[in-house]
Amino acid sequence: MTQDTTTAATYHYPPPGNLLMNLLRTGAAYGLLAFQLVFFLFVLEVPYWLADRFLARHRGNAFYRGQRGIIRWFFRLYPFGRSRLAGVQRKSFPSPCVIVANHQSMLDILMALRLPVNARWFVKPWVMKIPLMGELNQAARHIVVDDDEANPESPQGLEPALEWLGKGVSILAFPEGSRSPDGNLRRFKNGAFLLAVKAGVPVVPVVLDGTGACVRKGSFWVHPPDLHLRVLPPVASKGFEGELGAARLKAEVHSRMAAALAEIRAGKPRGVAWPHGVPARLAMAGLAVLLAAVTGLSIYVNNWCIATPPAFDGDRALKQQQVVERGEVRRLGPNWRRSRGGVHELAVSGSDWERGYANAM
Repeated sequence: MTQDTTTAATYHYPPPGNLLMNLLRTGAAYGLLAFQLVFFLFVLEVPYWLADRFLARHRGNAFYRGQRGIIRWFFRLYPFGRSRLAGVQRKSFPSPCVIVANHQSMLDILMALRLPVNARWFVKPWVMKIPLMGELNQAARHIVVDDDEANPESPQGLEPALEWLGKGVSILAFPEGSRSPDGNLRRFKNGAFLLAVKAGVPVVPVVLDGTGACVRKGSFWVHPPDLHLRVLPPVASKGFEGELGAARLKAEVHSRMAAALAEIRAGKPRGVAWPHGVPARLAMAGLAVLLAAVTGLSIYVNNWCIATPPAFDGDRALKQQQVVERGEVRRLGPNWRRSRGGVHELAVSGSDWERGYANAM
């Protein structure tokens, strides 16, 4: 059986979004994620270390849970775009299992952390060197590998991955090895499937789409996020033993993922398209309403509640008298009020507001 390499052969990324909106999306994404990582590493690292050291069943579990929590709040707060999740349930992941996902973008890492499963990942060395995130990856004890498959029967990371599976912890891998430059599904490598066959655990395919169009390979710009994550039914590794068993399993999983990806791009997505950052969007809407209310109130008070003092055309001598009594308003002498032509006149001193208030009485 051969892998289907025709998936979305004519697929092209949509044109980039508006430059101003790209600036806003990019600044918000990196700023929010950096703030979360700094807060975690400088405020929560010690409590998580204690939990990982004394309470977690396996070392790294607490920090992996922390990674998932960071990403969960990232998508709750990031106010742009939307995600569509299908099959993302605990029961979709037998414990343990090997999870394989297609790879289009750095954003795939964030999307995969939304999966409700305790897992360790095959990651490249450079991932461990990312500021802030690299330290957290090391604390979570992910498995470092590179692209070298000189020994296909025992690829890098196989032994530690088997140990994690033996402890009941799942393994996540991107079997394409690197990001797809055009969003098309590429050939898979053997490692993850050989691991599943040797451990006798099922393979859970995960299909991602929209991540490559959002954050493209070789670029840091964030384009309009319209993200899809679909978890496919597990594929049992039993029946794929033998010399070519891993290759047949690889081809079977590739075929299923190619079909699911084509279905998504044909306009048949599953799941509800939830907007990102619902709390953030509600807060922004509330702030806009508050600003509008304050602006409207200030205009109302300025125009209808603060009277403009009329020009004084009464007795100049009366206006010059000294203040002899203070009350609700400043009053002048015994002759401080008079009526002339049906108009009541007051002679007061003070600020414009005080004089206007008194003349409006």
